[in-house]
Amino acid sequence: MSAPESESGKPPISNGFVLITRMDAARGQLESAILLWFLEKDLASIHTLTVAAQELLHHTGKPHGKPSRLVSLTKSQPPAFRRWATEAQNFFKHPKKEGRLLYSPVAAELVMIDAMAVYEDLGNHLTPLMKLFALRFALSYPDTLPFDFTPKLPVGVRVDDVAKLSRAEFLKNVPPLLA
Repeated sequence: MSAPESESGKPPISNGFVLITRMDAARGQLESAILLWFLEKDLASIHTLTVAAQELLHHTGKPHGKPSRLVSLTKSQPPAFRRWATEAQNFFKHPKKEGRLLYSPVAAELVMIDAMAVYEDLGNHLTPLMKLFALRFALSYPDTLPFDFTPKLPVGVRVDDVAKLSRAEFLKNVPPLLA
């Protein structure tokens, strides 16, 4: 049972404790990862936060028939594929003899999109930051979103101009256009 939210939208503090639901945690992890992604910060942190959110959402959705599609697909594959697919998350969390990892940052982007799809499947509306990431992702990879999202820019704003912005410029300049 979660506590009612305060006017700030955050759970109230009582006797030094804060009640956090799984959805609160997943939303916070996912939004933190997205913000770090837009600011082009630490790749390991982005990936780790994204996978943590995806795992929470997968295990929350699974009993309701709404698991992560990506997690379900990965788990249905042979062990060698599963090891390869989870190599980055294991490398970032567990010490190994090897001190380096060849990593593709697109992996975190795909996990973010998957986590957002589960978040929405569970009856939540995508947050403004999630929508902003989905818009940027859709501009970079048209026709690949696993949920219904149609990027809409105001009349007179050219998609090509917005797509050319750096991530940080996109974060700064696009939200006012969408308001």
